[in-house]
Amino acid sequence: MSRVRVALVVLGDAMLIAALVFILEIDQIINVTLYNYGLMFNYEWAQTYWLLFRIAAVLIILAIIIISLVELPYPAFEKATEKEALKKN
Repeated sequence: MSRVRVALVVLGDAMLIAALVFILEIDQIINVTLYNYGLMFNYEWAQTYWLLFRIAAVLIILAIIIISLVELPYPAFEKATEKEALKKN
């Protein structure tokens, strides 16, 4: 795996982590700051918000895991295969 590919995987993970941090910040704004400005709790909007917040967080976390598991270990397998091929010859 080239260094560029590894850098892109790390960059992708970093962007997803930043997106997760931003979602958590939005949650903080809604659950703390907006109440100081008169936000009234209502299960009608809260349930939809909680559902979408959790779905977004889970999708981002799964994307980080999948990208890391699929892309980053690849060079280790490739090098092992090359070494095995050399031993067989």
